[in-house]
Amino acid sequence: MPYVKTIMKSLIGTRAARQTRIRTRAQIKTPLCGLAALVERAPPVASDDNPIFIFSAGWRSGSTLLQRLICSDRSTLIWGEPYDLCGIIQTLARLPRPVTRDWPPEEYFVSGHDRDNLTASWIANLYPSLPDFRDAMRTMLCRMFSDPTNEIGADRWGLKEVRFGLEEAIFLHWLFPNAKFLMIYRDVQDAFRSYQHFSPAMSWYASWPHHPTFTPFAFAQHRQRVLNQFPEIARQTGGLIVSYEALTQGATDLSAIAQYCGVDIDPSILNNRVQGRNEATILAGKDLAWIDKALLRVGTAYENRKSAVTDQKGKFP
Repeated sequence: MPYVKTIMKSLIGTRAARQTRIRTRAQIKTPLCGLAALVERAPPVASDDNPIFIFSAGWRSGSTLLQRLICSDRSTLIWGEPYDLCGIIQTLARLPRPVTRDWPPEEYFVSGHDRDNLTASWIANLYPSLPDFRDAMRTMLCRMFSDPTNEIGADRWGLKEVRFGLEEAIFLHWLFPNAKFLMIYRDVQDAFRSYQHFSPAMSWYASWPHHPTFTPFAFAQHRQRVLNQFPEIARQTGGLIVSYEALTQGATDLSAIAQYCGVDIDPSILNNRVQGRNEATILAGKDLAWIDKALLRVGTAYENRKSAVTDQKGKFP
């Protein structure tokens, strides 16, 4: 029997290790739990920064138009998908995933040691505090976005992205409690038609390098994943959801957006079309191929079913 235990331990690890793996898999399935535990142990603190974050349900859905509207207030600068392939904020937002109410344990933090006699303590695991962890990430983002904003003469910063969802929203709201969140979406067929003509190579990534958006199915899946999270983002942050169609057809109350964000908006921006850098002609009236339409429907339905199984709502208090 001892030989069997030795062989089993060598082949598949100890029983305690396997149980740890089971708990780890459960954490992976509920990624927001780590962030919830971190927020509980290191609550948000007041910040002078009140950035504006624009979330778009995928590409070609009006986020740049919304960005330009906010930037019509000369005191505000909204950065556009900065270093998008690097996934800077997405990576930071995932760092809290391993955190629980018990890990890291309190004895790991320097506050649990005699600072005048550290050499007499077990300091193999010696951590800065969780508030230090929080403040370091906020300082990094301020240095990256706020300081350059001030250097070019604007007072307030923000950014727009087409990849962010609920995890990024809660993370940013934790770091910047006074932040404002705008979310925009567009009809999936119109958005994909625009994508086809704006980027004929269709070579963009939802997450580089493992999640390309090269097909109608992948495009619709990414769009629907983000869109399905908008209501919960609005609930968690108090943000506003905007329809591209309503915005461009004059059905959106710009004064409500301006009041929410605390900016002055120039409505004439809606009439000033700015062409993309590749000067592509967007053929809004051209119909999509039947297979593209079918794949957009399938991608949307697939993500809806997937979201119903892995619903994020309720996983964060």
